[in-house]
Amino acid sequence: ERYWIPGGNPGLNPEKGWGGELSTEWILAEKPENGFQIDALLNAYFQQVDNWIQWVLHESLTPVEYKKVNASGIESLVNYSFKAARIRIKGHVGYSYNHSVIADTYDHNPLFIGRQLMYIPKHAGKAGLKADYQGVTIGTLAVFTGARETVETGDITLRLKPHSFIDFILG
Repeated sequence: ERYWIPGGNPGLNPEKGWGGELSTEWILAEKPENGFQIDALLNAYFQQVDNWIQWVLHESLTPVEYKKVNASGIESLVNYSFKAARIRIKGHVGYSYNHSVIADTYDHNPLFIGRQLMYIPKHAGKAGLKADYQGVTIGTLAVFTGARETVETGDITLRLKPHSFIDFILG
């Protein structure tokens, strides 16, 4: 990041910070006789970083530093599976919330402070379902990615819109 050509920034300071994470997992329901199970995972995290390095577009892509960045959020996932006759059904549903903001800049720029970091969506989700029968699998996976910033100021005209996609699986 200091000496990348073009765009390096030899004056960068190293990133430094601290953070923590707390996770828990539960088996919500279980019936071993038919393979029925529902389990859930919940993860919460916090991170505070000084001298956060972010690549931005100036004359070329260039790494810059933000004085302080705070990132926190939750990630959740519910998995389920069961067997109906000779078909094994498995699926999952997940959601994540990520609040990653510029807490301060070296020039104390009020246009940047409190803004979500570029390219990091606040909201994201996923869901999937698949069925297996005698070695044949069919299924689908859906993913949602929320709006993302492309500049530090949160200009809504430059924001990447939310998007979703669906994959189909056959094997």
